[in-house]
Amino acid sequence: MQGIGAAWKHESAFRQEAIVAAIFIPITLWLHLGLLKTTIIFALMLLVFCIELINSAIEAIVDLASPEKHELAGRAKDCASAAVFISSMMLCGVWLAFAGPVIFAKV
Repeated sequence: MQGIGAAWKHESAFRQEAIVAAIFIPITLWLHLGLLKTTIIFALMLLVFCIELINSAIEAIVDLASPEKHELAGRAKDCASAAVFISSMMLCGVWLAFAGPVIFAKV
């Protein structure tokens, strides 16, 4: 729980992702997508949080180990950030694929 608290306190991206999840969880439930699709979406949301926590850990340890600019330190941080981006895009794509048709049917 300390890690989640530290991420909430020190990582604005973690807070932003939590706010987005707080908005999309009720929307997803309201759409009644079915148990499997809803479970997949929620699992992907949790995956984004997990990868964000790993990204934050990598950034912290890299900053501790290499306070000066270093190519490898930058690459490690960039790759971890890219993992967050890819998982976020995966979540967005799946959410749109599952929720999009239901939303357009309601409009």
